[in-house]
Amino acid sequence: KGTEKAAQRVSKPERTWKMSENNYEALLGCGFDPKEALERFMNNQALLEKFLGKFLEDPTYSALCGAMERSDSAEAFRCVHTIKGVAGNLALHGLYDAACRLTETLRGAQSMEQAEQRGAGAAFDALCKQYTDTCDAIKSCIER
Repeated sequence: KGTEKAAQRVSKPERTWKMSENNYEALLGCGFDPKEALERFMNNQALLEKFLGKFLEDPTYSALCGAMERSDSAEAFRCVHTIKGVAGNLALHGLYDAACRLTETLRGAQSMEQAEQRGAGAAFDALCKQYTDTCDAIKSCIER
């Protein structure tokens, strides 16, 4: 299995980033704060770009969608809390804010029905839109 994973890593196409202050526009529209993000990554733009790329590969959003579909409020809470943390660390404030809203509708909910009464459906819809917009913005900064 280890050699298979190594082969998968080797076969992945390299990403070439074309990020600069001139092409942050798409990310800025999603609430990205480049100054804060660079400070969090010790002003290492290559490291920031690496983690933005890894964000696109993270399975947590898919897991959240599955949990919401299954009405598993505990798993949905875990997933959205993870998204909230990652978005905060990457200074993706639009996604962070949307994740905060969904997190609070799920926090302590004994069932998805209870979470729905708190507005989980609308909060989830808003998060989905923000997530899609954020991923599209990140992708627009990558040349493959």
